[in-house]
Amino acid sequence: MENTNYHKKSVDELTFTDDGMFQAVLRDPFKDDDEKHFGLPCYTFRNICAENKHVELDDKSLKVIYNSFSKRISAMVEKIKDNDKFRRDYAAMNLHDRDIQRAAKKEGAQEKALETARNMLKIRLGTVNQISQITNLPIEEINKLAKEIL
Repeated sequence: MENTNYHKKSVDELTFTDDGMFQAVLRDPFKDDDEKHFGLPCYTFRNICAENKHVELDDKSLKVIYNSFSKRISAMVEKIKDNDKFRRDYAAMNLHDRDIQRAAKKEGAQEKALETARNMLKIRLGTVNQISQITNLPIEEINKLAKEIL
């Protein structure tokens, strides 16, 4: 548990990759311990019995720790962070996603208003003007729905 906590504290920064994913850049947790340092980019840990290494706790837990193992990767991360085109593209992508979300939300609200208007017309609850006020649908739209339903 102490090692895992140490690794959790080893996060240097979170960066955004070209493919739209976040990546944790970690300090090498083994660099100060010559006995444990293997220079690997990734360390995978499983729960294994200390008394019998052939017995594994089958709880499906797996700890994977990625290290910032080379200056090349670090340089790439810095280059991406300073890339104005990448930043503009990232901002545009976020704006585009927000526009899609807003359009979907607006479409959902429109569908809900139409459903409410139909239900009110079916049970003859309110006048066309009242249904228009409640649903924020134009009177012409309520009249069109009324012809379909009645």
